Amino acid sequence: MLSVPQEDRVVEFRADEEDGIVAMRSAIEYMYGFYTTGDPTLWSPTSLLQLSVVGAVAEKYGIAGLSELALETAHHTLSDCSSSEAALENYLRPGNVWTNVSSVKPRSFAFAVKILGQNLTTIRTKTHFQGLLREVPQLAIDLLNRVAEEKDELEGKQKKIEDLK
Repeated sequence: MLSVPQEDRVVEFRADEEDGIVAMRSAIEYMYGFYTTGDPTLWSPTSLLQLSVVGAVAEKYGIAGLSELALETAHHTLSDCSSSEAALENYLRPGNVWTNVSSVKPRSFAFAVKILGQNLTTIRTKTHFQGLLREVPQLAIDLLNRVAEEKDELEGKQKKIEDLK
């Protein structure tokens, strides 16, 4: 166990098999000011999977700033990669790790779905992203569920607004 001060609280790290060493190091470095939000060029994980592990650790320990930085970095990287199929393929599928979904831990997979869901308009027409969805049906299912949940949430808000009128 490791305790690190974060804003007005102490974060106690109790790492389990799902927390990667790189992700834990990134979380600690973030809390000590090595990374800042608003400048994703300071911190550049090389793959979606690596970024997802870091984001999952940030969410697990309630480090909102690091989670936001992971999402911002992913958005920035995916926007840059969207003009190059080769770059997008490299970012999405390093070592074809996604083809073995059982090796991707649930929290990391969920964070990857969150990242991809937030960037769907940018990458949905890209050949390598479409190939990834064919190779990893669970990813496609989770993205569809995410989109459906967002639609339901928007419809609920719209109904509340109509009821207020």
